[in-house]
Amino acid sequence: MAFPKTFEDNLIYNYWKKKGGSLFLEVPIGNDQDIWPRGSKVRRIDAIRVIGGSNKVYKPFDTETFKEVIKDKDVELIEAKETLCRYGYGQVVAGVDMFEKQYESKSVKGLMLCERGDPALEIICKERNVEVHVSIDTRYNFQAETEPRDADRYSRRLREYHRILWSKPLPNGDFFQLESISRNQLYYKSKLEEFFLSSDRAVSTFSTWQRTKHIIKEIPKDRLDKFINLTETIGAITIWPSNRIGDNQTINGARGFNSKISDRLDLTLECIRRYYLNQGSPLYETLKRYDKFFKLFGDFKGYIDFFLFQDFVTNDYTSVKIAPPFNNFESIPVPKTFDEYIQYMEHTEELIGARNERIAKLEF
Repeated sequence: MAFPKTFEDNLIYNYWKKKGGSLFLEVPIGNDQDIWPRGSKVRRIDAIRVIGGSNKVYKPFDTETFKEVIKDKDVELIEAKETLCRYGYGQVVAGVDMFEKQYESKSVKGLMLCERGDPALEIICKERNVEVHVSIDTRYNFQAETEPRDADRYSRRLREYHRILWSKPLPNGDFFQLESISRNQLYYKSKLEEFFLSSDRAVSTFSTWQRTKHIIKEIPKDRLDKFINLTETIGAITIWPSNRIGDNQTINGARGFNSKISDRLDLTLECIRRYYLNQGSPLYETLKRYDKFFKLFGDFKGYIDFFLFQDFVTNDYTSVKIAPPFNNFESIPVPKTFDEYIQYMEHTEELIGARNERIAKLEF
């Protein structure tokens, strides 16, 4: 089977793998001369999914088989585009109307599959009963997209992923509606406060650090590249408040410059755990400056669940899974030996991989 071939094919295929049902590709409309005027242009719908049908992709398209399978069935009319756009929206709306005239199914619902949304068009789609599913590619390397520029600052896709992933209900029921307000900033306004946030590729590989140079040269390049690539995926990235308070560092800045944290995500999460318990840590004063942000999530469990860090903590949320050695922030966080680095690398890969799997299962 040649399917999938294109970027759009992959969006459709991945969606179908999650949902199942019978899938027909490149379905023609406008070609039935008993219905449409002579000279009408034949158009093709990207895909029709028959809800509850057998898990099968029908290709090439056969009219008689199609009519038989969809009869008295609920179906989805699917158009796939890299970005949610007016053209794709128009294809869905017109496609649904034309499909209902030409084919006999129980019902038909329009669906847009895309990798980048559009806040305005998402509202219009909702009003017209067109579903929008945004696909999150958990294998995508954002830094490779923007190299040599910083992906946190310059990747439009990363900013859009954050907007899609974290625009959802808070533990108190309020909706954390993020807006993209600049090249590298997101914005949320609650009933009482406003918050400016930005992306942080939050896992350090120490691969360019001078003090780990003797270790890095002992690791095979392909093995190290695999680790680095994983740390540039969405599973290793989060958002923090980005506004500076006075002359103090932001959370992103403080965790990078504090020698007891050294930009490590596991140690940062441990500081956040202790903060919710009002316990001291190397980042306590920094986190305290952003207390209103952390209060949005109620407690440590609320924070962890919201940002999908469940795999970074134990099942009872009482401990963070910290790569050894760890001695209450007294041990050096940067790996000192080859064995320590391998242990840190494998531990970190496991956590990022698990978070990526968790994100990949979400539907938007």
